Amino acid sequence: MTLAFTVRASASLFVAALFCPVALAAEAPTEDPDVIYKVNRGDTLYSLAGRWLVSHDALFQVARYNKVRNPHLILTARTLRFPYKLLKTADTTARVETFSGEVNVSTGGASSALKMDQAVPEGATIATGRNSFVTLRLADGSGVSLPSQSVVHIDRLRRILINGALLRQFSVIKGRVTTKVTPMTDPGSSFRVLTPSTVSAVRGTSFRISYDPDATRSGTEVEEGKVAMAGQQPAASELMVPAGFG
Repeated sequence: MTLAFTVRASASLFVAALFCPVALAAEAPTEDPDVIYKVNRGDTLYSLAGRWLVSHDALFQVARYNKVRNPHLILTARTLRFPYKLLKTADTTARVETFSGEVNVSTGGASSALKMDQAVPEGATIATGRNSFVTLRLADGSGVSLPSQSVVHIDRLRRILINGALLRQFSVIKGRVTTKVTPMTDPGSSFRVLTPSTVSAVRGTSFRISYDPDATRSGTEVEEGKVAMAGQQPAASELMVPAGFG
């Protein structure tokens, strides 16, 4: 992975561009860490499975994963580890807070003009035209803004039922997205922004992600807080980008 650094003297902001010709399917979220559950008095794996797991088969997968021999017995362990893919989730939405100009949303293969206060679900693609913009407001108050001539896909907007953690992921297909993320107090919540070459993850900050498909170039600029950024390759190392850098 090659890092090319340039300096914006007027803003005193360093901008790093990652060049990496790796294709990424916008619909494929990055892998999630296990959900850690604190065992309550009287819990059994069987009773937990009925409320929180996606299927009966998932019960036995979790039992093997946590080395629980009898899922009917009361648990004595202090914590359990649940792979995210085995847990029930509920979809959440983003709402259109403000927009101007030509802004379209595509869901299920159908495209339409955006409306004020419209609920935008997971799986939607937002595209802004020339001299247009849109700001989406998420359930926790976080904001996602697209300037003109940008295309962003909403990979994930959902909540894990067992702990209420929020999972948000956006893929920048073209142009730029600016986010202001409400600080997350629980470790299970996540907020990621992807381009075809980078992954940026935060716990609460203000930052901007851009992608130029013609140049195959991604950029990250941090306004507040810190952003953990890495390339899409499996062996890519993580870089912590502080405020004022990119």
